[in-house]
Amino acid sequence: MGILSDWNWALDGWIVAAGVLCAIASSLLGNFLVLGRMSMLGDAISHAVLPGLAAAFLISGSRNSIPMFLGAV
Repeated sequence: MGILSDWNWALDGWIVAAGVLCAIASSLLGNFLVLGRMSMLGDAISHAVLPGLAAAFLISGSRNSIPMFLGAV
């Protein structure tokens, strides 16, 4: 009864893969912003996107990719 035997690989594998891809993308962008002395830009972008995501969820009533992407843009 190890940790790996309790996983539902069909679901948990996608969660781990998405987390790894987000970590890689965030680390690359984060290094660029810190070295360019623009580290507050990441905070500003994330806080600017959040109301759009909330509005997209309230309007569409779902967490599908297309409405969330349109809300973020």
